[in-house]
Amino acid sequence: MSDSVDAVVDDAGEGDAQEMEFFMEDMRASARGCLTEMDFGRYRSLTTLRIVKQRGVTSLAGLEACAALKVLFVAECALRTLDGCETCTGLEALYVYGNAIESLSALNTDGLQRLHTLWVNDNKLSNLDGCERCSALMELNAARNVIVYVPDVGSFYNLKHLNVAGNPIQSWSAIKIASRVLSLTLKDDVHGACSVARSKWYRSYAVVAMPNLEMLDGKSIDEDERERARNEHGNRRLAYNARCAYVRHIYRKGHARAREHLHKATCGIEAELLRARATDCVDDITSILQRIVALERAFETCEINAQKLMTTLMRQSFRDSELVSETLSESRFAFAKAEWDHTMSIDSLAAEFDSFVKDYEEMLTNRGLPATVYKRQLSDVLITANIKTVNLHDIGLIDVPIDLCACTNLHALMLGNNRVKRLTNFPHLDSLRVLDLGHNKLWKSADLNVLSSRVPHLTWLCLRGNRQWLANPKFYTSIVLKRLDKLQTLDGIAIDEDLRM
Repeated sequence: MSDSVDAVVDDAGEGDAQEMEFFMEDMRASARGCLTEMDFGRYRSLTTLRIVKQRGVTSLAGLEACAALKVLFVAECALRTLDGCETCTGLEALYVYGNAIESLSALNTDGLQRLHTLWVNDNKLSNLDGCERCSALMELNAARNVIVYVPDVGSFYNLKHLNVAGNPIQSWSAIKIASRVLSLTLKDDVHGACSVARSKWYRSYAVVAMPNLEMLDGKSIDEDERERARNEHGNRRLAYNARCAYVRHIYRKGHARAREHLHKATCGIEAELLRARATDCVDDITSILQRIVALERAFETCEINAQKLMTTLMRQSFRDSELVSETLSESRFAFAKAEWDHTMSIDSLAAEFDSFVKDYEEMLTNRGLPATVYKRQLSDVLITANIKTVNLHDIGLIDVPIDLCACTNLHALMLGNNRVKRLTNFPHLDSLRVLDLGHNKLWKSADLNVLSSRVPHLTWLCLRGNRQWLANPKFYTSIVLKRLDKLQTLDGIAIDEDLRM
């Protein structure tokens, strides 16, 4: 202890000193870096203790004797933890800036219920876990640490002033508690700025987003500034909406062109499918169906990629405009960090659909010969027990002929391109292995249950091109695979174990 401090204590009488200060290495710390050698128990009335730039102090052990302590400075020392301060139950203000503290876990106690001011700036904190129990906290200075997130803890209901300047905070979502404080500092001349405070419209955004805020970065917010911020925000919103409308227009234009190309390319392949059905060639039908599915999947992939790109462009536009989220559709953008690649642009969105059209352009130029449709009547088919294949494609059927039940050895039944709506009268055909019901008017999922009971040994099935529920393979595939456990090919696609699961 310095001679000056001893003189003050002697004049005041040992135990009557209320304030003590140690500056620039003028105190004795133990070899372990704690304060036990100072024998603070002699100063029963000590309420304020300042220890500044004492590099030998690494621990607060020894403060338990300061029962009356209210204000404690241990600044620019070498503290690594706050262990020991929890015994000072009357502590109201704690200043421990400029140390090497990595955790506030020592504050996680009921002994600091009077603490209203906490300065832990210029330390090595990565979070503020531990100070949740300090329910009386009104001022928190955690500037220039490595904090990326400030929790909105319910016990911080008294917090009025928050300083997190100079921390690597990337978005407003990381400081949601900011909407409840009166004074917020995200950048200052001493500690620098958070990442979120370096944006173009940062102050304007904060004023609009946090109407309760009275002071930002040490500068008061008056009504004139609020009005200017609201006007600026309105103009940015108009620009954002115009940008989004243009992005959607480009998407819809490209999508319509790609879908038209898909339709034309599919029609050419469908003509080949009609010829294959007329010749009873199951292998050709399977191959053609696979081509159609590959084309549709390519379009779906292109569509998904374009949707993701459109969303990313809109999110980036939202972030550039620095808007306060107002609608449900924008809430997904409000605090999100856009997955932004600087090569992405409106041109990239248009090119996504153009690439699909270009890749499958040859399908429009090589459509082959027109389909040859073999006209026949149901009476032309000889129904016998020994018949193996019955081809009734494209003859205008509205129901499955019940007479087919006489074909006890039937292996393949081609019913594509008809107008069959229901399978209620479908005959029992235990020997049937191949069934083509594509391009009919089936629509009810209950008909899939009929197939499981009437043709239990089916290995090849085509349902492509029907109506309503049965128009979407994503809907009926799982149902069919559960009902027909022997099925090996559906709409030309081989069934594997992954698909069954």
